[in-house]
Amino acid sequence: GNVSLSGAALAASTPCSFRVNVTGTTTGIKFNTTTNITSTEAGNGGTANASVTVIGPPLLSKTFGAPSILVNGSTTLTFQISNPNSVSLTGVSFTDTFPANLVLTGSPLVSNSCTGTLTAVAGTTSVSLSGATLAFGPPCNVVVNVTSSVAGTANNTTSTISSTEGGTGAAANASLNVNPLPPTISKAFGATGVSIGGTTSLTFTLTNPAANSVALSGVAFSDTFPAGMVVATPLVTGGTCVGGTFTPVAGAGSVSLSSLTLATNSSCTLVVNVTANAAGTFNNTTGTVSSTNGGTGATSN
Repeated sequence: GNVSLSGAALAASTPCSFRVNVTGTTTGIKFNTTTNITSTEAGNGGTANASVTVIGPPLLSKTFGAPSILVNGSTTLTFQISNPNSVSLTGVSFTDTFPANLVLTGSPLVSNSCTGTLTAVAGTTSVSLSGATLAFGPPCNVVVNVTSSVAGTANNTTSTISSTEGGTGAAANASLNVNPLPPTISKAFGATGVSIGGTTSLTFTLTNPAANSVALSGVAFSDTFPAGMVVATPLVTGGTCVGGTFTPVAGAGSVSLSSLTLATNSSCTLVVNVTANAAGTFNNTTGTVSSTNGGTGATSN
């Protein structure tokens, strides 16, 4: 930008002045020198110069330590504050009010390299910093632990950050995915022992943990039997699970489930009769149980 004056008349020994407001678009020291002043009668005069320091606001960024956690799991939340100026900033302040269901853990503070007053209380839903001083140079960091008891995406945006000298800067945001807990599986034989060629039931119990606030979809597992144990003939199945694909085959050495949906805080059973064609003790462990939205759980034996 520029300003100019032309055609002015100036009486002897009589100064005049005018004023314009300017704004800085980048930080730093701005040196400003005019062209030579001229007049019709006296020709060229000298130049004039002045400088002004433009101070920008502090910069705030935030990141979660992990992109996702399980329900009731925890991760870190890091706030980084930078000073883009060549002079110190004082009175640096911001507040971060968490979205619903995101809270500070029982041991919330991991580390803090910022000055000022930090407020981060276990079990509460916000973090704030006030009155910090930050020199030009390395940023300072506040690191806290957060957790959530409800599945979903936590979109978290801070307030704007401000300082005495640099005014108000932009807010910072980050998102955390809170995934439901995986399903659990347990299994039990209907009898502790059978004769060779005899049959007993094998019951699988699948559970959507009580901590989950959402249904689990795509629940699946497989169970490969030890040698000498097979699905009984004739085929007998049962249980309380509705939906999914569970189709044991008489004489087969394994069973599997896929595409089951478990409602919130629910369990269901799958039952199949098995038989032993040899003597011995059969130690049988399933594969892991999994779900589309809750990830992979444990095995059962």
